[in-house]
Amino acid sequence: MQQIGHEWVKINHNWVTDAQQNHTSNVVVDDFITPSRYKITFYRQLDYKMNDSCYKIIISACLLGQRVRYDAKVKTYHSPLINQWLLQGIILPVCPEVLGGLPTPRPAAEIQINKRIQTQQNEDVTDSFMQGAEKTLAIALQHNIKLAILTERSPSCGSSKIYDGSFSNMLIDGQGVTTKLLRENGILVFSQFQLKKVQTQLSLLAKLPE
Repeated sequence: MQQIGHEWVKINHNWVTDAQQNHTSNVVVDDFITPSRYKITFYRQLDYKMNDSCYKIIISACLLGQRVRYDAKVKTYHSPLINQWLLQGIILPVCPEVLGGLPTPRPAAEIQINKRIQTQQNEDVTDSFMQGAEKTLAIALQHNIKLAILTERSPSCGSSKIYDGSFSNMLIDGQGVTTKLLRENGILVFSQFQLKKVQTQLSLLAKLPE
């Protein structure tokens, strides 16, 4: 147990991947949790057992304020719908790149014209990105999750736009490798800018017979 402000938060490190276990528990707590209720609610979700069937949506962990972005910045995407789903306990956060064994921070990477993923220093990180995609799919299948909210423009998570591979901030139509793999396996993927569509799909899924 760790005390954050006036609240106690329990972290279940059995959930954390081998890659994330390279961090100490102090780093996880100090970096990822603030005294705000929003962050505390998020980390209580991580304490659920992996075989729980309550999860309905996979979401990019960076959107919830987890420090997993390539530049280690916290960029929480604030939304009443996300807050509602957090309180309902139906969101399962993942970071494909961390699941693939990449550190935080790490060099920015983009998909090249040959479909390989490289950093600006020409390091090929395709295998790590693909491993992360496969682990994300495995988690989704384990929980029978049919919906994903993934960060737009990412070489892992982009769902309609990605950077063009020139490291010049130019966007093109395309999708990240995790998005592609999830869609190939029947999982609907949306960006953080399409939350109303996610809500619509949740309503439709709720009407389907078990």
